Amino acid sequence: MPYRRYAFTALMVLLTLALLSSPALPVPALFDDGISSAAGQDIYYAWVEFSDKGVRSEKHLQELLAEVEKNFDHRALERRKKRRTLPGLFDAGDLPVVESYLEGVAGSGAELMAVSRWLNGVSIKATTEQMESIEKLPFVIGVLNPHIPDPQGDYMSFPERAESIDRGPYADASGLYGRSGPQIRQLGLDRLHDAGYTGEDVIIAVLDTGFDLDHSAFRNPEHPSLIFSLDGLKR
Repeated sequence: MPYRRYAFTALMVLLTLALLSSPALPVPALFDDGISSAAGQDIYYAWVEFSDKGVRSEKHLQELLAEVEKNFDHRALERRKKRRTLPGLFDAGDLPVVESYLEGVAGSGAELMAVSRWLNGVSIKATTEQMESIEKLPFVIGVLNPHIPDPQGDYMSFPERAESIDRGPYADASGLYGRSGPQIRQLGLDRLHDAGYTGEDVIIAVLDTGFDLDHSAFRNPEHPSLIFSLDGLKR
């Protein structure tokens, strides 16, 4: 009918005018790769990569590495002696990030978050202007992957139902494995446990995009498992 066509045309005109009159979102020319637009947001998460570790010479490098070895955790040192495949026990990747570089980035007004000596950089929260200032620092290779994170809230796991664990294909005589029973048996780990290998005194580091630290796997008073946790994004 004609009035429907006119109403639709009027609606499209109003929407077009609204879009044209809306303020532009802050999408910087230097940092447009990976940026998620969000109304009212002008703070970005990004990664700053540094050019070096401040080593002046080979002699200086060896002096710094000797200092690292002197203060290295003895358990980690023993693991390196057994497993390391690169020449020597230490290299420049083990050196700390140059403190003056971090101070230079912080001097822009950006908020420093997680520092990595292996990646030789730091994650930041910063405005467009701060990122542009950081990009010009002589010891900065680049400001990488600036983005506005998707606000999904805290990670929560689905609760395990007792009936799905204790019966059917997930049944486990020991009551230890829960839903991981099928995978445990595929890997033959149940046989290792039966042979007396329990993993006692073995420390395992797990990196993931999120953990529910209130989950029963971390809160069993008879089997305390969580030694240390770190939020690398929000710290």
